[in-house]
Amino acid sequence: MNAFERLLWATRWLMLLPVVALLLGAGFFALESGLYIYHALSGHAENPVVKTIQALDASLLAAVFVIFALGLYELFIAELRIANGVFDKVLEVTDLDDLKSKLGKVVVMLLIVKFFELAQLMEAETPLEMIEFAGAIALLALALWLIRARGE
Repeated sequence: MNAFERLLWATRWLMLLPVVALLLGAGFFALESGLYIYHALSGHAENPVVKTIQALDASLLAAVFVIFALGLYELFIAELRIANGVFDKVLEVTDLDDLKSKLGKVVVMLLIVKFFELAQLMEAETPLEMIEFAGAIALLALALWLIRARGE
């Protein structure tokens, strides 16, 4: 291997910067999730259900950051050596399509949680608004079904 190719190969270590940043972001959202739960349970929240849904939202964001950080690490740096067990394949990423697929599923769940957060604050005033709300729920259910059917 010539010097230029060695230099190109060494640039993969630059990916450690986004990996560390994403893990720090995951820590931030995990902490934020805990704070939302604390506010929901402490009685300081105006609407504890909304705070609980916000905690789910922050938890899913933390999951997105962890999945993406580990995926980048496995794609660019090295394969993660994890203990054999039930969760062997959960965070394993073999290529960019695999990473995209794992992230897509979590992002859809994130959008569903965000939808239900907004639904808690919504007040339907007409029958049409209720039908639109029911239609939105049906579309979310269809999206989940399609994701599951595609994964099998």
